[in-house]
Amino acid sequence: MASGWATCKAVPTGDTVVLMGRAVNGPPPELQLSISNVSAPRLARGPNSQDEPNAWEAREFLRKLVLGKTVQFRQEASSKGGRAYGSVWL
Repeated sequence: MASGWATCKAVPTGDTVVLMGRAVNGPPPELQLSISNVSAPRLARGPNSQDEPNAWEAREFLRKLVLGKTVQFRQEASSKGGRAYGSVWL
């Protein structure tokens, strides 16, 4: 399992962050990490679907809190589909 310090590069949803590590001899490694035990409202994923209530507000709250900041993280689990779950600290 991965752990360490990284910069928050993006916040695609209210419970997921994209972390970027240090570049070493090439592009920096990235990890899309869903925050463990957090289930935020879902954003629409196509023209025929709707956002769940407060989905944008949840995303914006997390985005303002962590985007561009260096955070400590620990990956605690991953699913068969490759999704990583873990904790993030400011």
